[in-house]
Amino acid sequence: MDSETLAFSAAPRRERVEKTALREASACLCEQGNLTLSIQSLIFCLLVLFSWITATQLLVIPFDALIQRMESISAMILLEIGYYILCGAMFLVLVMPVWLGRVHLLGRMCTGGRPMMREVLYYFTSFARYRRALMLSLILAVQVILPALLCAVAFFGAFELYFQVFYFDFPYAIGVLLLLAVLLLALAFSIAVLFATGLYRLTAAIAVGNEEISVLYAFVLAVKTGKRNWLTTVRFTLRSLWHLLLSLITLGVLFVLWYAHHYIVSYLRLAMALCPKGENQQ
Repeated sequence: MDSETLAFSAAPRRERVEKTALREASACLCEQGNLTLSIQSLIFCLLVLFSWITATQLLVIPFDALIQRMESISAMILLEIGYYILCGAMFLVLVMPVWLGRVHLLGRMCTGGRPMMREVLYYFTSFARYRRALMLSLILAVQVILPALLCAVAFFGAFELYFQVFYFDFPYAIGVLLLLAVLLLALAFSIAVLFATGLYRLTAAIAVGNEEISVLYAFVLAVKTGKRNWLTTVRFTLRSLWHLLLSLITLGVLFVLWYAHHYIVSYLRLAMALCPKGENQQ
């Protein structure tokens, strides 16, 4: 083997972008005070979330009273739909801006800033910021609900196919085997949908970190970046799912103490690496 080949073999391999983002997130959280502030902001956001859950449960009482007075079934259904719409609107208006404020706080942290706890309420400090948070919340809601709906329809369709066709037209054993096959197809479809969300997964990071561009353009930019770096976002997603599994094994302890913050900071660092600030201005 010649010296040139040896030199090439000895050259260090370039670290993947997602690994760099994860390593930089760990280094950021290990800086003095950052992890404590991250945990405090998470607890505050959880309190806001639990307050919303309590409010939705209290709203059930007057809605149930109204439903019991209704004589028309269609009116009952409309009232129940109205209840869920009201709960969803409360979540988007009151809860999501707080969680986005936490993303802003961690974004300041991962760029070397020293944010204060009050920055969790960043999007409530002006009407323009609050309007931006509402727009971003709507886009994120669609990005979450649409894939979840597609996956739910896939599994629902599998069971409907069994009860409407396989159960009557095939022997029991064959029908069950066909159901399992269709469920596997539904699972494969759901995994494909999950990976497809990598095309726009950087929307929140780009929108929060680049207030000089509109939320819609942040979405377009996220899609462009996702197309160029789809495999990177998939690898990052798989690592995040592994961390979530570890959190579940520890009954959420690791999630509260580390992974809830590590994921967001690494997510922001990944967005900064794949979509640099200068590119956003083009």
